[in-house]
Amino acid sequence: EVDNIERVKGLSTAQFYERFELPNKPCLITDGAKQWPALKKWRRDYLLSALTPSHPVIAGNMRMPLATYLDYAAHNADEQPLYLFDKACLGDCAQLAADFTVPS
Repeated sequence: EVDNIERVKGLSTAQFYERFELPNKPCLITDGAKQWPALKKWRRDYLLSALTPSHPVIAGNMRMPLATYLDYAAHNADEQPLYLFDKACLGDCAQLAADFTVPS
């Protein structure tokens, strides 16, 4: 199958491991973040108050201030937009870290 990634929800850790991790098969977990407070709280004003407008982030391969990225994201119409994939973005921000959990 090409471009047909299975969408799943309600998986236990053991089910995920058996069905997807062991066979190295991709999937889209559709309910993995449904309980995260971040879904409701992480808006522009909240992020800027938790970090700062000048907090550095990496989007694509570019380093920029958080405020610049948020402006870009709010007004973006690119076919291939820059996504924020910055593991270090949260730094030591306990306020933001409390808004999500990493599955075990």
